[in-house]
Amino acid sequence: MPFGRFGSEDSELLEKEELHRGFLTVERHSARYRRFAGGWIEQLREIIDQHQSAAVLPYDPERDCVVLIEQFRLPALLAGKPPWQIEVVAGLLDQEGEAAEAVIRREAEEEAGVTITDLEPVAALMSSPGSSTEVIHHFIGRTDASDVGGLHGLEIEQEDIRAEALPFEEAWALLEAGRITNAPAWTCLTGLKLKRDGLRERWRRD
Repeated sequence: MPFGRFGSEDSELLEKEELHRGFLTVERHSARYRRFAGGWIEQLREIIDQHQSAAVLPYDPERDCVVLIEQFRLPALLAGKPPWQIEVVAGLLDQEGEAAEAVIRREAEEEAGVTITDLEPVAALMSSPGSSTEVIHHFIGRTDASDVGGLHGLEIEQEDIRAEALPFEEAWALLEAGRITNAPAWTCLTGLKLKRDGLRERWRRD
């Protein structure tokens, strides 16, 4: 049997109940879907109904360096991971019709003090398809990292963010050493690893 045999027409939403609405919304959904062996099966699950989000790795092709940020993350502390996470810039698409590209340009200014010019898509991926509706749009963004550094973030959002420019090889060494433990940073750095030569040639030429 080939992968992708079933589509959305082979499933049906049945009932929905909102359990909590706050920073995140938790809902209980029931659905039914086709079995691989034939027939139908019902499923009942609590789901985190979350806005889509966007993440960008600012990259300076002239200096071959990336901009990473570091900030405290309570869920990482609860999960036994480093509470101060080394991350890429990211934000929620929390306004109706807002484009991922607009979000990451705004967040890059707020979280790292950098301006993104060109954008290179990496992938749009579900963060946790078993429990959340979140889709993260990952990008590499062209920037000038010559004056990167310092503290950033919005006080109203309780943010305390440190930004730093690192040579790509140094950032990749952090990933290989297990110092980077969140999926968006892994995804963006891996995307740059795969696209780096072509991006440097194209963006430096432009």
